[in-house]
Amino acid sequence: MTLEVRNATTVRTTEPAVAVDGEVRALVPPAVAHPGDPAAVKKFDEAALEERHSDMILIMSILFQWLRSRPGSDAQPQQEQLWAIPVPSDIRQAVRKLMLTGDQVRAVSTLREAIPALSLVQAKLLTDRLAEQDDHPTSYAEVVRELRTRDPELDAQLWSLVEKKAETEIVRLLRERLGVDLRVANEIAEFMQESV
Repeated sequence: MTLEVRNATTVRTTEPAVAVDGEVRALVPPAVAHPGDPAAVKKFDEAALEERHSDMILIMSILFQWLRSRPGSDAQPQQEQLWAIPVPSDIRQAVRKLMLTGDQVRAVSTLREAIPALSLVQAKLLTDRLAEQDDHPTSYAEVVRELRTRDPELDAQLWSLVEKKAETEIVRLLRERLGVDLRVANEIAEFMQESV
């Protein structure tokens, strides 16, 4: 891996690293990078872990800024479809609390742990939405009810497919029209089929 540091110096490193304020910092602690080296394992302590955590927060903050400013970003269409991804009440409260304290990195991390189907961009947009709105669905039942009012045509098409037991078509249509992940589309389809 080659890094360009601020003073135009080229640094070669064999471990994943990042340049921060002109310094090169490893992203993988020595104990993780070389598990067979007892000396490296001994040196790995809480201070090293905290430093790595700080580095990751910096990297995620830079990534969020880049995603926000990227021309041609598809953030707007994704934000419009986030209502179709339910967030359990306890996770929503935890995310809102973290957002109120300004810890968006941890809020995004909490959301992605709870809903692995979320991409980083979706999680970032959804944390913003949860901080601003109280009416986000907490279950697939709420998503299906909301779908009826938001897109009656799609709702009718889906229920017609449910009657035909065309699960693959239901999932395909949900992904195409709502832009949701395969896992989320499967969950919505299963809920609709079970509620018949």
